[in-house]
Amino acid sequence: MRCGVLHEARTKGTWLIHAKSESSLIVDRNGPDGPILYRDDFQEGISTFNKKLLRRCPQNIPLQQAFIRKFEHLCI
Repeated sequence: MRCGVLHEARTKGTWLIHAKSESSLIVDRNGPDGPILYRDDFQEGISTFNKKLLRRCPQNIPLQQAFIRKFEHLCI
């Protein structure tokens, strides 16, 4: 699955985007040429977060309300 956020991403300053870290690291702020974002590890982290959220959300009304509020903020 492709991550649209990173597919359309642009870096600023010395930030770099690499495919995958050797240790499932999402961000390395001390890369040799500046901070590095690892796109595959980032996407896996987002996927893991979403799976956990989907398991918790049906039973948790405050979590549902927070999700809706934040989602509406993104879309409006």
